[in-house]
Amino acid sequence: MKTRSAFLWTAALAVLGGCTAQQAYETVRSDQRQACMRMPQSQAERCFLRTQDSYVDYSNKRAELRRDMLQPEIKKQNEGQESPRFNEWIP
Repeated sequence: MKTRSAFLWTAALAVLGGCTAQQAYETVRSDQRQACMRMPQSQAERCFLRTQDSYVDYSNKRAELRRDMLQPEIKKQNEGQESPRFNEWIP
């Protein structure tokens, strides 16, 4: 619940303050990493792994998910089909 409210406040400040999506992402990521530091070591390592993506990585993953959501029929058509580049060298 704290993470959700922190995200909402950050998003509201981003809109009102005119900051970019990247700045908002980095702010939320920084808050998450600070929360990781307060965890026991065993939990902190996993927490840091979840927050290691850069904004570019995040944007690429988000774009891929959006494409998949917007074009599910294309994905279904391509499922089960081997990539043509593998057909050339796999007997």
